[in-house]
Formats: sequence, structure tokens, C-alpha cells
Amino acid sequence: FLDIWPLWYVAWAFWFNKLAGGLFILGLIIGIIFNIYVRI
Repeated sequence: FLDIWPLWYVAWAFWFNKLAGGLFILGLIIGIIFNIYVRI
């Protein structure tokens, strides 16, 4: 169990990092679109 735990933690950290990266990119796209519409 102790040998499997680090692998499970790395898998969870990788999934969480991918999710956070996707939300960050989505936020940047929404921010750019919002700024374009506000300026017009």
C-alpha cells in the first residue's frame, strides 16, 4: 500500500494540474473576449 500511494498521488496531482491548466486557459480566452467586447 505504501508503494502504491506515491503513484496514486502523482496521478491525482497530474489530473489536478491538467484541470487547473484548462481552467486557466479558458479564463484567459474569456478575459480576452470580454476585453474586446468592452472596448467596442
